[in-house]
Amino acid sequence: VYEVLLAENGREALEIFRRNMERIDLVIVDMIMPEMNGRDCFLELLKIRPDVRVVLASGFLEEDDLYDIRQKGLAGFIHKPFRGTDFSRIVAEALKK
Repeated sequence: VYEVLLAENGREALEIFRRNMERIDLVIVDMIMPEMNGRDCFLELLKIRPDVRVVLASGFLEEDDLYDIRQKGLAGFIHKPFRGTDFSRIVAEALKK
């Protein structure tokens, strides 16, 4: 069972993470978000907690486009649209890392 905290944009996600980082095991961000994109949000999350596990979702990027942020520790990527089973697998894999 997972508890989910929702944010409306990248900046709000950072604030929620700052306030709750001790109980957050995984952050899932979309590449296209208001106020701050997923790549920038991921990089800011790393500054707050370098061991943070982040899964990035996008309908526009492909695996090959992610080389640089994978090198920085991205835990996973899921291409939209996706099935619930694929999402569950990506989340489980990311939590094992």
